[in-house]
Amino acid sequence: MPMPFEVTGFRNMLNYGSARLRFPTPVPAGSSIHARCRVKAVRLAGPGTLMALEIHIHVVGNDRPSVTNEVLILYI
Repeated sequence: MPMPFEVTGFRNMLNYGSARLRFPTPVPAGSSIHARCRVKAVRLAGPGTLMALEIHIHVVGNDRPSVTNEVLILYI
């Protein structure tokens, strides 16, 4: 999924894991889904910069998300 921003000035990028992962509602087989992503936080962490991305995945037509995830990426 392309982001509307560009991160520059790093040599390596590391998937640091998930700070929070929830599955509040099921996704029925054959459903159409869409996702939203936003930058939740950016901070200095050890040797680089840690970015937290908040991702929500919805079944089309449902108000509640099926997946919420806070992905952590470390830029070194």
